[in-house]
Order: sequence, then C-alpha cells, then structure tokens
Amino acid sequence: MNFPDFSQQGYQIIEELGHNHAGGRVTYLASTLASNHPEEKVVIKEFQFAKSSETSWAEYDAYQREIEVLQGLNHPGIPRYLNSFETAQGFCLVQEYKNAQPLSVENAWIAKDIKKIAIALLEILAYLQNRIPPVFHRDIKPENILVDGQLNVYLVDFGFAHIGQGEVAMSSMVKGTLGFMPPEQLFNQELTLGSDLYGVGATLICLLTQTKSVDIGNLIDAYYRINFKSKIRRINPDLINWLEKMVEPKPKDRFPDANTALEALKPLEVRPTAKVNCSAQIVEVTAREFSEQLTTKIVISNPIRGTMLAGRLAIAPHPNDPKVKPPGHGWIHISPRHFKQNQVQCNITISTKKLQADSTYEREILLITNASNEPYRIPLRVNTASLPKQSQLPYGHIATLFGLSFLLCWRILFVLCGHLIFSLIFHSYGFLLLLIILIGWAVLAQKLSEEKYATNTGAWAGLIMSAAIALVTGNLFLDIFNLGTVMMVLGSCLGAHAGGLTEIFTWWFTKTSAPHIAKVLAGAIAGTMAAITVSLYYTKYYIELLPGDIGILFWLIMGMFVSVFVGVVVSDLMLEDFTPPWAVTFSLLTMGLGMTIGMVSIWGWWSMLLPGIIMAVCLGKMISPTTKRSRLIKTYQKNILQLIKP
Repeated sequence: MNFPDFSQQGYQIIEELGHNHAGGRVTYLASTLASNHPEEKVVIKEFQFAKSSETSWAEYDAYQREIEVLQGLNHPGIPRYLNSFETAQGFCLVQEYKNAQPLSVENAWIAKDIKKIAIALLEILAYLQNRIPPVFHRDIKPENILVDGQLNVYLVDFGFAHIGQGEVAMSSMVKGTLGFMPPEQLFNQELTLGSDLYGVGATLICLLTQTKSVDIGNLIDAYYRINFKSKIRRINPDLINWLEKMVEPKPKDRFPDANTALEALKPLEVRPTAKVNCSAQIVEVTAREFSEQLTTKIVISNPIRGTMLAGRLAIAPHPNDPKVKPPGHGWIHISPRHFKQNQVQCNITISTKKLQADSTYEREILLITNASNEPYRIPLRVNTASLPKQSQLPYGHIATLFGLSFLLCWRILFVLCGHLIFSLIFHSYGFLLLLIILIGWAVLAQKLSEEKYATNTGAWAGLIMSAAIALVTGNLFLDIFNLGTVMMVLGSCLGAHAGGLTEIFTWWFTKTSAPHIAKVLAGAIAGTMAAITVSLYYTKYYIELLPGDIGILFWLIMGMFVSVFVGVVVSDLMLEDFTPPWAVTFSLLTMGLGMTIGMVSIWGWWSMLLPGIIMAVCLGKMISPTTKRSRLIKTYQKNILQLIKP
C-alpha cells in the first residue's frame, strides 16, 4: 500500500488505522524521525479536503477549533495534541498514540468493567466541564472512546467540540451522531452540562445490551426515549435506574453535570443478580368433572450463588375477569404470593365453578422479581370439563322394586293367597280359574320362546346360583333324585323366566334391549330364591319364613318378579350412563332395603334396624352425587349469562 510521505514533517507512517472515504479522513499510525529524540509512536489524522466531495477547505476552521481545544487540555484520558501541518491533499493533525481499542469493537464486557469505564469517562467529562469556559465534546459514542487492557479510558475526536454554553445553531448542519445526541443537540438548542451525559449513557447501554452503534436507533421510541430494560438481564436495578436518568430526553430530568452523575454511580454495587428458573414454561390444567376445583404447582428457583431471589406472583389483568380488590383474583389463587428465598413451591388453586363448561381459558402468571426489571410471564391454560349429562334415576321402577321386595317378606299375604286358591280349586268356579291361569301361562311361555337368548342366559345364571347354594348347604349329591337336583331344576326354570321377562319388560319401558348383565343378575337372583326356598322348605324355619301350602307358589312367583325388576332397574340406570357396577349395587341395595323392612313383621324392628340403616345410608351416598349433579346443571343453566367468559 502506498502511504503518503510525511518525512519532511518528521514522521514515518507504519500502518493505516482507519479510512472514512465519505468524509475524506484517513488515520495513520506513525513514528517520529527526529534524530535527537527517541522514536515515538504517534497518530496522524489526515483530512483530505482536495479529494473529498463532501468536505471543503471551508471546514478547515472546524479542525482549527479542534486544535485550539486540544492545545488547552491536559488530562491522562485525552491523547495530547502534538503537532499539525498542511499537505497537498489537505490538513494533518498529530496526537499522542494510545495502544487501545475503541468500544465499538465487539467485546463481552462484564458489568463490573463497564462501571469502571463509566467512572473513568465521567472523570474526563468532569475535567472538561470544570474548565472555564466548559468544553462540550458533542460526539460521545463507542467509536470515540478507547480502552486498553488495563481498562484505561481515552476520549478522542474533538472535531465537534464546542467551548462554552449557549446556543450552537450557527449552521444548518447538525454536529454529532444520531442516537447518541441528546434532543437539545439534535435540534440545535442550548447545551447544558448534562448534554454529554446522554452520549455516555447511550454508549453504556450499547455495551450492556451488546447493541452496535448503528443499531441503537432500534431502541429509541418516538419520544426520544431509549428503551433498553428488557434487553438487560441480571444487573443491579439501581444501576438500571441510574442509566435511565442519564438518557432522559429532557435535560432537566438528567443529572445536572458529570460530577453529580459520578457521585451517584460510585456507591452503586455492581453485583450479580438472581436468575429465575421456573419448573414449567407453561402451566396447563384440565378439569375432569364439572365445577371442579383444580390445583397445580410451580417451583421457582435461583441458581446464582451469593444472591437472594425475592418477588411476588400475580395474575395479569384480563378484560373478561371480574374486578376484585388487588392482589386477589376472581377464580385463581396463588400461595404463597410473596417470597424471599432461592427455591419456593407455589401452589395454584383454580375454581372452575364460575367458568363456562367445555372451554379453554388462557391467562398469564406474572412473576415479578429482583432478577429483572421486566416480569417473567408464565402462560396459564385452563380447560374446563364438559357439562355432564343430566342422568335421571328411574324412580318409578325403583319404587316398584322396593315395594315387591317389601311384599316378598310379608308372609301373611301369601298365606291368604294360598288359602284363597285352595278354596277356589274345590269351588264350582275353581277349575275355570285354574284353566284361565294355565292358558295365560302358556301364552307367556310362547312369548318367552321369542326371547330364547334371554331365557338361556337367565336359566344358566339361575342354575349356577342354585347349584352353588345346594353345594354350600350340603344338599348336592351324586344321586340324581335328591334335594339339590330339585333346587337346581327349580332355580334354572325361574332363572329362565326372569331372564326372558327382564328382556320383555325392558323393551316395553325403554324400547331397547336389556344389557347382558341385567339378564344374568335377574336369573341369578331368581335361582338363588328358588334354591333358598327349597332349602328352607325342609328346615325348622319353614313355619316362620315361608307361607306354606299353595302360598309358597305365589312366594316363588313374587320372588321371580323381584328379580325381574332388579334387571329392569339395572337396564334403566345403564341407559342413563351409570356404570354397570354402580347400577348393580344400587339395585341390590334397593331390593335388600325393601326385604329388610318387610322382615320387621317376622323378627321385629329392632333386629332389622342396623342392616336397614346401613343399606339406607349406602343408597343415600349413591343417590347424593346424582342429585347434586342435577342441582349444579340447573344452577349452571340459570346463571349462564353471569359466568366468566374465556
């Protein structure tokens, strides 16, 4: 590369340090050539007026003013003025060389070093402002601040410097760099001792946010305010507040001078701040039941040693949420709300009672801590359950089952029926009545033949249960002609009829087929009653429990119809979406309670009190959720317009 020859002026160029083609300025590193002095490195800034289309000799006055300023300055943070001379291309300015890099060179500065740079820079400004008259640099930016390896700071380029206060609108050209000039300088208004502080603050913001000088405009809003807090993490909030005051758009809102800013900065601790780690990036909960209260938790921790995390949690305002007195919320509760520890578990309780069914609610949890000036936002998503189906209990069939079960244990009824039929048989019309009964039974049998599957299911269930009872009671032998065989045959017959009638009655009442478990249960109960009846017929309890004579036939028929209605109730409940175990248990408890109350006539109320209470309580427990759900649905439908919208 061909360098200009400055040997006549006593300098030898070593290398080119920078080149501003548009402004016609070149900066060289050179050494002195004087034989009677030791060799010294210097910086030569050549202003090429003859080559540049944007500069002219008329600007020589500006550089002459820089020389005048530099000649009067003596500070270790300002490179000394050494010499100046004219060339064929323009004009050269010679200054002391400092082996340092401009702050515009990319570097990962830590907060502690940035504070040292700020203090050193403010000390230079305080020196300039304490002169009489004060000196205004007017172009403080990262490119004009040099820092060496020992963090020594140097302020350079006084080409736009102005001596003394007062209006500076002497030309239409704005002197300075956009983004680093305060508004009063941008509009050529009166400068104050706080004007250069704006450039210092903007420079420090570039270092803290790792923003390039050319990009600082991205941080400035329409009101000339630099918005930088969201880009700074883990910095002492006091230092953030100090920086904000440095770059206030209005001069009266800034520090009045460099000394005041320096004294405010020195006591500030540049210590590491806490860091927020949250166990969940998003909190999502789903309700399984209507109007359910949900609970979840998040764990907040701080991994930075030597720091303490402190803060509070709140729910971001939402236009659809009811207005309540802060810091409360209409349907979300957080505990603890305030904390001061490096690990805390926060429990979140969500009431969906006032929310719309089958909806998704999206809110935000705000975590406001000393780790950042901006709140940490945690999305919260709440999925409410669908409105449950309003299941209705078949109260008519339940009452029928209860009544039949009660009558089943009312012995005197079957005794009277037995005597009545016995007398009719020997009456002139007795045979006619018996013939009508047999014809009716034949018609029913024909109808049952169409329900072959149902009768087979009931028959097998009755056979198995009666065989089990025969085995337990010791009445089952290898000999085919024994009491166990009678129990099994009778149990199978009654079970077949119970299964078939369950299918028929269910179709009559609901127009749907009875579920398999209903037919099995009806057949099993009928078979059980048949086996128990045969067993009791040959025991000493015969007189107490069974009506005897022809009345026992009616007792068996009544028992069969009890088992049929057990199956019908199970079918009804399952059609209302009750689970099979729930339906079976409820039907058996209803039958048991009816029979228990009926047995009072045989054994007295005191002996039946305890089992009756137990079964009644169990039935109440089973019915309660259904009635509660019905009330909730009615309340929801009544208050749907007052519910909180997603």
